[in-house]
Amino acid sequence: MRTRKPALALMATAALAGMTVATAGSAHADREAISGDGGGAVSAQGTRVTVAPNGTRVTSAPRTTAGGVHTNVVWKNVWTAAPSYWNWDVPWTGNYLNAGSNYFYCQMQGPNYHLGSTPYDNNWWLKTDDDAGNRGVWVSAVHVSGGGNWEPIPGVPYC
Repeated sequence: MRTRKPALALMATAALAGMTVATAGSAHADREAISGDGGGAVSAQGTRVTVAPNGTRVTSAPRTTAGGVHTNVVWKNVWTAAPSYWNWDVPWTGNYLNAGSNYFYCQMQGPNYHLGSTPYDNNWWLKTDDDAGNRGVWVSAVHVSGGGNWEPIPGVPYC
């Protein structure tokens, strides 16, 4: 009896053969791109796992911007939808970063943000791209798992 290979294994096998495998259709489609050089090296742009002959697993990976520049991003969990802002002086973009695993470029301190009727306050903000496709927007750290009130999110570099 033959067993089916999981989709990720098939994509990794194709990438090892030098093919590029990608899934499109969302604002974060680039995080699902896997490619290979045909010589055994596989890269994953923005994914949570890099497949390599030695089994290396990473939690942040290079990402290609629209201009073709590679930047490092860090993946963190957003526990509740986060409104995105252009900057401290410009109102809400009208869009969100949905709950779930999302990438972040960096973080910095800014104005205080209080989340509704919760006990959560923070003056740390994380730079990302929201789910409407707005690039370089900011979300409050209160929406991101792993930090405390008035603290940066561990593992995310400073801007």
